[in-house]
Amino acid sequence: MTKYYVHATIKVKHGKLQQFVEAYEKQVPVLEGYGWKFVGGWTNIFGRVYTVVNMWEIPGADDFLETSAKWRDTPAGQAFRAVTAEVVEEEVALLMRQLPYSP
Repeated sequence: MTKYYVHATIKVKHGKLQQFVEAYEKQVPVLEGYGWKFVGGWTNIFGRVYTVVNMWEIPGADDFLETSAKWRDTPAGQAFRAVTAEVVEEEVALLMRQLPYSP
C-alpha cells in the first residue's frame, strides 16, 4: 500500500523561531484529529538560519487539500495563520508518495 506524506520546508524570520515553534505545537493535535500522523519536525544546525522541516503521514493523496481547507476555517487554523503571517518568510509544501524500497 502506498503511503503519502506532506513535507513542508518553512523559512522563519530571524529571531522568530521560538514563536513559530510555540504556535506549531498547538497545531499538531488539531491535524492529528483529521487522521494525519506527525512524523517529526526539524530545524537546521548549519545552512540557512531558521529553516524548519515538518513531515506528516496522511491517509491519501486527496487528503492534503481537503484537510487543509477544513483546518484553515477552524479557530486553531486561523490563529496559526495569524502567527505565521508575522513570522514566516516562505513555506513550500510537497505532497510525496512512498517509493517501493522505503520501509
